[in-house]
Amino acid sequence: LGDSVCLVLRDGAVAARTREIIHFFDCPYQLGDDSPDRPKDGTTLQAEIFPGDIIVAGSDGVFDNLSDADVCDIVGSFGPKAKAAQIAKKI
Repeated sequence: LGDSVCLVLRDGAVAARTREIIHFFDCPYQLGDDSPDRPKDGTTLQAEIFPGDIIVAGSDGVFDNLSDADVCDIVGSFGPKAKAAQIAKKI
C-alpha cells in the first residue's frame, strides 16, 4: 500500500515493478482507523521469477530518496554471492 515498492531486478535492470497507488499527489493509500483504504485496495505484482533475480521491497524511506536506477546500481555493485543483509544495509 501507499508508497511502498517492490522491484524484481534481472541482469542489472528492472524486470517488474509494482504500480503506485495514490489518491492524488503526496497522498498514497494508507491503512489506519481513519482511512477509507482497505487491504483489498492494495496492489499486487505478478511476475515470473528466475534464478538470479533479486527482489527489493521498500517503503517511501527508500524510494523517495533513490530512483530505480540507483537501486539497480547499488545492487549491481555487489557480487552474486552477496548476502541480502549486506545489500539492504547499503540501500
